[in-house]
Amino acid sequence: MAYCAPHQLSQCLPKVVPKLTEVLTDTHPKVQSAGQTALQQVGNVIKNPEISALVPTLLMGLTDPNDYTKHSLDILLQTTFINSIDAPSLALLVPIVHRGLRQRSADTKKKAAQIVGNMCSLVTEPKDMIPYIGLLLPEVKK
Repeated sequence: MAYCAPHQLSQCLPKVVPKLTEVLTDTHPKVQSAGQTALQQVGNVIKNPEISALVPTLLMGLTDPNDYTKHSLDILLQTTFINSIDAPSLALLVPIVHRGLRQRSADTKKKAAQIVGNMCSLVTEPKDMIPYIGLLLPEVKK
């Protein structure tokens, strides 16, 4: 589906990606593998070249958030973004940034908040950001 209808897929990613990340912690290895494959296909739909290059790092952050959230946030802060961020990019970025905002470490929260600010300035279509406002805004206000 990712190759056949990328535009239609990007519209439902705010609902699909969180469910796929839940599947990654399933006890059955085939279910985990299928979830990983589906997330990789979501990564292939991303049009932003900077984020596209970071897909393996972002997938590690989604797969093992305890070990890779901070690393993923560091990599995102070091990346210089030139192009706008599309809906599939947000679908992979927001869960990691949201996790960073909920961490206990003040440093991690600060990095995640910086990324939220940068992300908002790079989104050209405000409708792409709407599904994530309710998730991110309360955490940023804390």
